[in-house]
Amino acid sequence: MNIGEYKRDHLNELFSLAVQHHKRGDLENAKLLYREILEANPAYYPALGNLAILEREFENYNVSKKLLKQTIQINPNYVGAHVCLGSLYQELGELQKAINHYQQAIKINPNYADAHNNLGSLYQELGELQKAINHYQQAIKINPNYADAHNNLGVLMKKLGDTQQAIKCYQKAIHINPKNKDAYYNLGNTYETLGKTQQAIDCYQRAIHLSDYELRLNPSDQKAYARQQSSLHLLNSLVGVTTKTAPKCYIKNLFDDFAQTFDHQLVNVLDYKIPELLKNALLTQQGKNLLFNMAIDLGCGTGLSGQMFRPICKRLVGIDLSPKMIAKAREKKIYDIIENIEINDYLEQNSEKYDLLIAADVLIYIGDLSRLFSNIAAVSRPGAIFLFSIELVLDGDYVLERSGRYAHSNSYIRQLAISNKFEISRIENIVLRKEKTKDVEGQLFLCRYEGC
Repeated sequence: MNIGEYKRDHLNELFSLAVQHHKRGDLENAKLLYREILEANPAYYPALGNLAILEREFENYNVSKKLLKQTIQINPNYVGAHVCLGSLYQELGELQKAINHYQQAIKINPNYADAHNNLGSLYQELGELQKAINHYQQAIKINPNYADAHNNLGVLMKKLGDTQQAIKCYQKAIHINPKNKDAYYNLGNTYETLGKTQQAIDCYQRAIHLSDYELRLNPSDQKAYARQQSSLHLLNSLVGVTTKTAPKCYIKNLFDDFAQTFDHQLVNVLDYKIPELLKNALLTQQGKNLLFNMAIDLGCGTGLSGQMFRPICKRLVGIDLSPKMIAKAREKKIYDIIENIEINDYLEQNSEKYDLLIAADVLIYIGDLSRLFSNIAAVSRPGAIFLFSIELVLDGDYVLERSGRYAHSNSYIRQLAISNKFEISRIENIVLRKEKTKDVEGQLFLCRYEGC
């Protein structure tokens, strides 16, 4: 064996060891080994690609992107790198770049199932549902045992209203891979919409169990943690356990999944009017000649409230936990400042004072509002107005509903207002939305900060 062959064999052994560390969740040692390989041979592209994946797990997105681009420069036909880079661009909201890389991967290898599956999820995100179906079906045709493709097709079938076909897809995914926590979670969601509570509970419990197992193997697995927390939240909503707040990861993923079609669904399908009703309540109470120096839209989403209030605000800040909702809001150029951050975290880090604070359909994802009211009082100028909506419950302070949202009592809001030096100037009773068996009752509040 010559020196070159020995060196190559040694690097291959190191790479195999690095992959083992990576799979076990020992990310620091995996990272060290990948870098050791690349110091010896900078053109060892499998190590570059895997290091890029690892950096993405650490949320070092720019580093990951740079490494994947280097990998493709070394080997333009490395299909896995194109798919990984496409997935990264998709996560960052750069969808056309993601499409380009997925299509390049398919051009290199038309039978690369991962590329078809990922392209299907991207087209689903864009609302191009027939294209999404075609790519999911192509992935399944290439690999009939592709559990994730069956699961993704199930999500799409549920979105199209074909719940029975969705259930078949999820069950197929679980049959192929009994450890598929995402399929159990989605199956639980579908059973819940059909009123099959016990089946939904069983699925959420299974998703939690599988997530727990993955977290024991790899405590830093953020996807497993998110699935565990989201499953637990929805399980609690079905068994009558009221928690203090919804998990951040549940809210983020819920709205990330909804971002591309959010405006269409709310405005055109559900006739969503909460921002308009809040503004009308403000104008009725305060008069029409209003102009606020500094306003903040808490949980701004895609900017529906921002569009409504922008004409009466000199400066307007938007805050939201979902990066994909923030990306849609940025496109509208409504806000002077826009931040992807949890509301309380932002308010506690912020030294700015506001004279208008808006929270349209935000409090429904927070049960215990004491921290939020305290933070809003801390950033309010004397006389500032706090506008918000709630879902209404008659008894107690708040309750986690079967929908996964929180309802609050009028007495609880009054108590919080008094203790944080807010005077309630106006309350309006409204129907927030219509469900199959009932109208969901809510209230709009206009509060004035009387502190100093």
